Amino acid sequence: MGWSRTKSWENVESELIDLCYYDAVKVLGRAKVSEIDTTGKSKVRVFTETLSILRGGSGSRRQLVNWLNDYDPVLLARRFGVG
Repeated sequence: MGWSRTKSWENVESELIDLCYYDAVKVLGRAKVSEIDTTGKSKVRVFTETLSILRGGSGSRRQLVNWLNDYDPVLLARRFGVG
């Protein structure tokens, strides 16, 4: 993609702390925000789950992926050369 190390690290860091989810909840409220874990799922499966939520299916927030359980931000920063 041609991103700098700093920009790449900012993206990773945002995912680690769930920044997009936090900002969405802050603006829209929990009732209007859902999270879908797309890990290992086909595009069709993700699309189907998204439609289900939009049609009134399960849209509650669950902690699907907690990156901080799996990765040490300090070590990752060093790997990106920004720490």
